[in-house]
Amino acid sequence: MIVAVDLSDMLKMSANARSFLKRVPMIINRRLVKEANLARSHHRYQNRTRRLQQSTFTMGPVTAGNDATVSEFGARMPYAGYVEARGFQDLAGHAATAAADIANILIDGARGA
Repeated sequence: MIVAVDLSDMLKMSANARSFLKRVPMIINRRLVKEANLARSHHRYQNRTRRLQQSTFTMGPVTAGNDATVSEFGARMPYAGYVEARGFQDLAGHAATAAADIANILIDGARGA
């Protein structure tokens, strides 16, 4: 007796998963850039020189080490930490929002792949 097993659905799912995984870095970067733009435009400090606002950046995702992937989000001016600590900007909050959104996007994408 010979039993034929149709694997076409599994192969299609595998191809969809690979396609989604190729888009993950772009998905992550797009969401981080959106949040960096929000951080630049939604702050409570007086923007006299525009240096702090212009130094807000995002970079990533970047592979760091064997299996670790990191993204950076912040402001490059030396006094950015002071402004954050005083509550005039919320880069940590923006980064946390982006991380939560990215997690949801990846979960939804994995379910749909």
